[in-house]
Amino acid sequence: MLKRLISLESPVVEQRAQSRRSATIEDYASVITPGDVAVSTSGRIAYVRTESNPVEDTNDRSIWLASPRQQLTAGPSDTSPVWHPKSTQLIFVRPDSAGTPQLWEIDAAGGAATQLTTAVQLPLGAGAPVFSPDGARVAFSAPVDRTATGSSRPLVTRRLRYKVDGAGAGVRGSVRSHLFELDLVEGSLRRLTDGDWDASNPVYNHEGTELAFTARIDDDADVTRASSAWTISLADRLGTPSRLGHARGICGPLAWTPDGGAVVAVGWHSPIVHNNELLVLHRDLRVADRSLTADLDRNVMPGFAGYPGGAPYFTADGHVVFCVRNYGSTELHKVDFETGTVVPILAGGQTVVSGFALTAGHAVVALSTATSFGEIAVVDLDTRSVDTVTDVNTTLTSSVAFPVATERWFDISDGTRVQGWILRDPSLTSAGPLVLDVHGGPHNAWTGTLTLTHAYHADLVRLGYTVLTLNPRGSDGYGNSFLDGVHDGWGELDRADLLEPVGTLVAEGIADPKQLALTGYSYGGFMTCALTSVTDRFAVAVAGGLVCDIANTAGPSDEGILLQTVEFDSSSPRIREISPLGRVAEVTTPTLVLHGGNDVRCPVNQAEQWFAGLRLAGVDTELVVYPDASHAFVSTGRPSHRSDYSRRLVAWIERHLSPTPARMAVDPDYWQYRLDTLAEKYGVAGASLGIVTTTRSGFERTVITTGAAATRDALFQRESIDKVLRGQSGDSVLLQRSNHLAMIDGCLEISDAAADSLGISWLLPSRGISAVLITNGGAMDALSGELLAEVIGSIGGVTVTREGGTCVEKHCD
Repeated sequence: MLKRLISLESPVVEQRAQSRRSATIEDYASVITPGDVAVSTSGRIAYVRTESNPVEDTNDRSIWLASPRQQLTAGPSDTSPVWHPKSTQLIFVRPDSAGTPQLWEIDAAGGAATQLTTAVQLPLGAGAPVFSPDGARVAFSAPVDRTATGSSRPLVTRRLRYKVDGAGAGVRGSVRSHLFELDLVEGSLRRLTDGDWDASNPVYNHEGTELAFTARIDDDADVTRASSAWTISLADRLGTPSRLGHARGICGPLAWTPDGGAVVAVGWHSPIVHNNELLVLHRDLRVADRSLTADLDRNVMPGFAGYPGGAPYFTADGHVVFCVRNYGSTELHKVDFETGTVVPILAGGQTVVSGFALTAGHAVVALSTATSFGEIAVVDLDTRSVDTVTDVNTTLTSSVAFPVATERWFDISDGTRVQGWILRDPSLTSAGPLVLDVHGGPHNAWTGTLTLTHAYHADLVRLGYTVLTLNPRGSDGYGNSFLDGVHDGWGELDRADLLEPVGTLVAEGIADPKQLALTGYSYGGFMTCALTSVTDRFAVAVAGGLVCDIANTAGPSDEGILLQTVEFDSSSPRIREISPLGRVAEVTTPTLVLHGGNDVRCPVNQAEQWFAGLRLAGVDTELVVYPDASHAFVSTGRPSHRSDYSRRLVAWIERHLSPTPARMAVDPDYWQYRLDTLAEKYGVAGASLGIVTTTRSGFERTVITTGAAATRDALFQRESIDKVLRGQSGDSVLLQRSNHLAMIDGCLEISDAAADSLGISWLLPSRGISAVLITNGGAMDALSGELLAEVIGSIGGVTVTREGGTCVEKHCD
């Protein structure tokens, strides 16, 4: 029988009486998130509900109807619902019995789902469907292997786009995404495009005779990243695509104009760092492209993976409804197609729209706020009234208080103003530990809303930390100049935007200058490396999904060419000068490195290089690699990986801010292995090992059990090592016996620590580490001598050697 218990306790922080208890990392596993909104012509709302499945360690997705609430599909991997334009049928994506995503159909009026496409037709699966105007056909993008069936040839490529993060191990080789059309009446499937490029975002024209889509078709598009809008006639089999407009920076979904002569696309005229705008792209190439949002000076958000927002839609009265990032929020706006007048629909406060669909006079949105992880809401396009129609998290948030961010603006010394949010227990009145959390991108933004990704914020706030999140130069939502504010200067041009607000909070008595911590993911991981290589003001750091050798990312990274062609001037030496790896020998900050094993956006070898550099520099460091995890695993990966990431982050910071830190964290898996192995070696029928290490807020305890559980009545012998005190190097102490309690004197203060699970209280170690072993019999002396000596030696960082049956020599530093 195996039993494990790992908990973080804070006896230092007095619990406040309140109606709701403070959130913990574990509470985030109960959060439900709605998305993939679809609305029928009659106004019925369907959406995908995502929730953690702790048994299978998966994120289960099922399709639900709102108002009245009804679960339509059972899941566990149902996504991308779309309503038939003239009936109650929905088509969606679900894996077949082999796990390959295929198209399925279900009637909202009742009945079981039926499979529409098969692995024989689509061996690699199908993507999100769109209906033709008459409802007789659906189009979609699907992966295709452009080599002979069964080919086992080596990877051969002439273009850089042979990797895609999230596609298994990340190497897709000759697989490309192309357009297909399924005839729902005849059941026939035909392929519409082919080539050494990817086609995505298909949308039918009003007559259903052609499809518009986005693709990087140019021969050098893998280097230039030029992406355009195209159209293809459905009358031709594998016809030649025709370009729409002139723009080469199209990144997002398309919407046909009412007259069918153009599309509205999300993107920019060229592939540079610039706000996405709504561009009108004509099929008549003699007509110049036109921006509908040029005067807005904000980034249009198309709603791609990892980012909020949604595809633009035309209304019946000639407006285009779209999402835009504004001061951290992702808001809903509409623009008059003829005049370019922009009117906000859902704006103000901290709001994030993560997908929407239109029905008569209304937008149905997936909406999160400062106090909500997300609900489905209906917004009136004229009155702007909001009606929330789901309550997926009401039960949870009514009993659990998740930390709420407080907006704060900071004035930087060069005149720049930086927006940020502070998460902090409002009852705190004195300076305490502060964690600066840097967002990814760099062209992303903190929102001030609740998110699943940062569960560690809850534990940090609960333990008395202040968490500071900032949107420095490079963040979107503050205008194009701000967005491009780190060009040719990653980690330098935004440095003051991060460090000066920390200094402000220190000066205001909010942050203790001796208890400053730094963390971040992706670009935030890069900034963690960059800042710790130029300053020692942070006592501890956690770098997640990092890059540290930014001059050498093209090739290893699926988007590495961005740095060489967009983020830095190609002729500039700055990219090599700025790379933190060249300064890793200057780092002194203890750093935990967390990374996905299948990450090809920020490849895992970047983490390995930083970890190795820290080791060679003698810095306390640890590398954790999550198997099979992509770059986005912190948001969409296994629930166990996401919670482990948060727990390790908090534990690392807590241990290194402890006044008496242990040398290393307790690894339950390793000590389970050691207890199992030694119990078998010495013939011990059952044993429990308890380990206590000090943290900044109190202590962390781990209890591991093997064999028959030890009980108080069955107790044969206890051996404890507790409260390590400072002694002189070379002190020798003797293992003594008293009432079945073996104890070490001299360098150690004697105590009777044991596991709560056995009805015995724990005592806090005063020097980083204590341990207790309880057995049901067997060779207690031999087992305890070997196991506890290893525990104290490895975790406590002291040397313990056994001499004979009862003699221990201990060297204290």
